[in-house]
Amino acid sequence: MQTIRLFLAIEFNQIIKQDIASLIENYQRDYYKLPIKWSKTENLHLTLKFLGETPLDKIEEIDKIVSITAEKNNKFELKFTQTGVFPSSNSPKVLWVGIMKNNYLVNLADQLNLNFAKLIGHKENKKFIPHLTLGRVKQKLNPSQINLLKKDFLKINNFNIPTQKVRDIVLYKSNLKPSGPVYTELARYKLNS
Repeated sequence: MQTIRLFLAIEFNQIIKQDIASLIENYQRDYYKLPIKWSKTENLHLTLKFLGETPLDKIEEIDKIVSITAEKNNKFELKFTQTGVFPSSNSPKVLWVGIMKNNYLVNLADQLNLNFAKLIGHKENKKFIPHLTLGRVKQKLNPSQINLLKKDFLKINNFNIPTQKVRDIVLYKSNLKPSGPVYTELARYKLNS
């Protein structure tokens, strides 16, 4: 059975993408010795639900679930907060900038998760942590590299990035390539006003 790799996300506007790209450029200079693959500007997004390898015959069901969920949720604003890492500060694999939790965002992510669990048995048990991935660590860091991130990167909590009004959910296809993932928009679902 043929599958495609899918995820649902919030797309950032060009102003925010450029502001984040500037941040990434600064981090690249500050941490140029660290083995980090930085995110491309065009790939910046907030993942709401990762669906992974999905059979093509499930696309219609996915479309229905997301349409219904979008209709039941209102537009809202996103605000950026502090930096962080996954899974922990002693073993960083992903560097990110956080997005302030708000009821609209959390409810939207929870509803998508619940609706996918009900209709196609795809539920994530991970806690939803709204974030934008800045870069991925490509090899294990030594203690001095980890200390550098703890001392500098993990103390950043003040950004001059504007808030963004979220008006829709985007269904993306992800193609993994040696140069990095390529995301293609498949559908867009308008939130309620």
